[in-house]
Amino acid sequence: MMPQVVLAQSDTAGTGKIEFNDQQQVADPENPVNPIEPEDLIPPSSDLLRLDYVPSLNFSTQKSDTNDQKYAANAMMFADDTMPRAHFIQVTDRRGTKAGWNVSVRQEKQFATAENIELDGAMLSFDYSWTNGSDKNKAPVVKKDIIEMKIGETQEIANAKKGTGDGTWFISFGASQNNSQGVKNTLEPRLDRDDQVIMHDTFNKPLFLNSAIQLTVPGRTEKVIGKPYKTELTWILSELP
Repeated sequence: MMPQVVLAQSDTAGTGKIEFNDQQQVADPENPVNPIEPEDLIPPSSDLLRLDYVPSLNFSTQKSDTNDQKYAANAMMFADDTMPRAHFIQVTDRRGTKAGWNVSVRQEKQFATAENIELDGAMLSFDYSWTNGSDKNKAPVVKKDIIEMKIGETQEIANAKKGTGDGTWFISFGASQNNSQGVKNTLEPRLDRDDQVIMHDTFNKPLFLNSAIQLTVPGRTEKVIGKPYKTELTWILSELP
């Protein structure tokens, strides 16, 4: 039998449709395929260019000292079996324009008690910055020098020039010894005065410190005993012009 040929006198257009949504999820900066839940999540955002996560810093309770001291921040801990991690920020760019972006941070005020007694001369610093993401060819560029915070001054953390930075990116300060990027290990257990491991109050796991983020306090500075000192950091994500 010969194939039948049908002469079409008209045609009609059909349609096809697909739509994507974007579920905000914080992930392990060293293994981005693994979702995590930090202790200090920030409110979710529906913006296409957004900060998914920024860290809080805790330098623990320290002995008052008349010598200059550098105190390392407590590393990030998790309720599940995720190992301790260095502090990080997570940036997502779903605009589809590859227009680029910039991340910076500003310390709004000096560390101070609730009574506004300042920790004179205290300086916060960030070091060992590195990035992780899906496509290393599109990675943002991080500042490699030590970032020393000055009150009220904005410090650049990372810059994604045009054509880079789309998708989700992790910018870490320090790393664990198991990281696959060859970054120096900056984590170690936090010990008490008797060199015994300090346990995390909530997770009942050894507490770690991250030497990539430090608070330098002059010995001459008067310290109020039993009063927590706090500061405020503003993380700024900007579109490139």
